[in-house]
Amino acid sequence: MDLLKAESLAGTLQPVFVGISAESVETARKLHRSHGVISHVFCRRVSLPLRLSVCMRFHVIPEVAKGRLLLQSLQDFAERTENADTLLCLIPASAQYAAFLRRHRDALERHFVLADPAPSPRLRSDGEMTMGKGGRT
Repeated sequence: MDLLKAESLAGTLQPVFVGISAESVETARKLHRSHGVISHVFCRRVSLPLRLSVCMRFHVIPEVAKGRLLLQSLQDFAERTENADTLLCLIPASAQYAAFLRRHRDALERHFVLADPAPSPRLRSDGEMTMGKGGRT
């Protein structure tokens, strides 16, 4: 049963982290242990021990903070994997990268499922729209 589960997930979900944090590294390790999924990480630099990781593939983008090069790199990556049977899930590793995803939402949603970088509007029972944790729009 575990083999069947791993085979069914390995070809469909592709986590793509923007930035690197302790939480994103741990999430990538858990996904690899549980489902055999290899995560891709777009970041400024990578320490030597992480470079040796079997559960992550790193894409080092030197000017990642400026955004233009990062956006182009993400789009190029998505286009290269376009023909594969994969669902690219883009996950920000910090508030800075969540803001980046919000700024470039239109361009990125063409290729990726964004990991909720901003709260989505919700319809309350009284018909009023709210944002995230009960804030009104």
